Amino acid sequence: LNGTKCAIVFDSTPAPATLPLVIRAFTASMRSRLQRYVMAIVLTVVYAFTTALRIVTRRREATVIVMEHLNDPDLLPWTSIRTPRMYFYSTGDKIVPASAVEEHAAQARMAGFPVQMLNYGKSDHVSHAPDYPDRYWEAVRLFWMEASE
Repeated sequence: LNGTKCAIVFDSTPAPATLPLVIRAFTASMRSRLQRYVMAIVLTVVYAFTTALRIVTRRREATVIVMEHLNDPDLLPWTSIRTPRMYFYSTGDKIVPASAVEEHAAQARMAGFPVQMLNYGKSDHVSHAPDYPDRYWEAVRLFWMEASE
């Protein structure tokens, strides 16, 4: 695996699972205000229960642990500190804030990973490829070419 070429693309991710983000993620496609309201209540109860359980058992939040592991050079058997990362994101994303992606990318850069970022401006969550197919796939192609040199 030593000579394996690889690269990692993060598209509209990562972000911590805060209650407002969880509610937005689960209700974004719901048209009915009543459905959104009921779902928000259910999610709030589940979130409160899991948070209480986590506090009682003295466990760290799973999404925080996952986000930290994403910046581990040994994340996968074939990755290293030289594994380049591309972050696709947008300031228009209502589910994953651009600031969360930018913060994770900054942490990756500080850890020593080569990092590239492409902000798609107003596109919605994971809509960059359908909204800007030429720009998106050209960025992926160039990123892979650089990674496989």
